[in-house]
Amino acid sequence: MMELREIPVENILPQRSPFIMISRITGYEEVAACTELDVTKDNIFVDDGLLSYSGLIENMAQTCAAMVGYHNRYVLGNGVCIGMIGAVRNVMIHSLPSVGQTVSTRIEVITEVFNVKMAKAEIRDAGGNLMAEGIMKIALTDSQAQVEASSGPGNEYTKNGKPMGGGIKA
Repeated sequence: MMELREIPVENILPQRSPFIMISRITGYEEVAACTELDVTKDNIFVDDGLLSYSGLIENMAQTCAAMVGYHNRYVLGNGVCIGMIGAVRNVMIHSLPSVGQTVSTRIEVITEVFNVKMAKAEIRDAGGNLMAEGIMKIALTDSQAQVEASSGPGNEYTKNGKPMGGGIKA
């Protein structure tokens, strides 16, 4: 099996470019995951050279999605699950990353009831400084995105044979 860092994020996320807010998965446990995001000038959440608050929150949500997607695809052998943010609370943004920075995000599931996971998230810069933190509730559906395993862009995902658009999914 390939190293975590080598897995194309399109294989474990239902989102597609330009809405992908993680560059790679760097750690996985059944109740936790770590990702990295390379902040680029073409990121849709970058404004005046900084990644916005919304971009940081979406990065947290997609780190949750990466954990669930990795588990479903590589542990269980199933498809990537579709979900949505149910709630965000206790979010504190300490600083915004700038273009050229790489940030690391860690999420840990603190409780799970049925198809709802509550996770604590932290985003840190390359020096380990805390940039953002919060708790989010992710509601998973029984639906699965049909994500084609591929190593490059152009992956399509569908539900009932129809392309699915962006949106916040986990």
